[in-house]
Amino acid sequence: MEDAASAKVLGKKNRDYCGVGLWILASFVNHSCNPNARRLHIGDCVSIHASRDIKAGEEITFAYFDVLLPLKKRRELESRWRFSCNCKRCRCEQVICLQREEQMSEIEVGMEAGSELDMGGVVVKLEQVMRRWMLKEKEKEFMRASYWPAFSQIFKSERLMSKWGRRIPAAETVAESVAEAIGGDDKVVKVAVAEGLKRGGGVAEMERAMRLGRGFYGKVMKKQAMRALLELDIHEQSY
Repeated sequence: MEDAASAKVLGKKNRDYCGVGLWILASFVNHSCNPNARRLHIGDCVSIHASRDIKAGEEITFAYFDVLLPLKKRRELESRWRFSCNCKRCRCEQVICLQREEQMSEIEVGMEAGSELDMGGVVVKLEQVMRRWMLKEKEKEFMRASYWPAFSQIFKSERLMSKWGRRIPAAETVAESVAEAIGGDDKVVKVAVAEGLKRGGGVAEMERAMRLGRGFYGKVMKKQAMRALLELDIHEQSY
């Protein structure tokens, strides 16, 4: 069963629509938590497009489920599909979790048992330990993608941003980092740039939105598609 991503492509606002289908060629594409492609539903057709640059000989993969989750949660979802992902991101996080088991356990406990109203402590601790461990940029991208639900909770709240904003990276920085890890996601784009555009963001804000949006709709990103994705009234300007 798929959610109605095609409703956004077609500009329709039918949030309750869902469907069941079998697409033979698409079924041969394997899952990855570090995908390089994305599928979109347009009517009764499935379109698969690159969400980031793909190297020659690299396998085309997309996500079978929401990969904006910690490794433990993704493993639980994988068990339902009866497979175990061994992508670059999963292997990297597995090593990090094994080498820093105690610290990661504290962060995971905070993620699971933390207040629904404030995940700031989880995010701050994650950023602190990543600096302390001197993780490489790609490793930071993977970790931020795994804890995106905590980041997004802060970025969507003016109160939490006022409280924690100075102790964590800017929303657009984290969003670009996460997009590099998972190839782009509409939830990431919305949280990172939607509010800025609503407030009348200028050329720089629009360019940032388009750059992140290409991970969702592909390299050829039209302003009409961005409007449908963000469900915003983007002024007809030339960017």
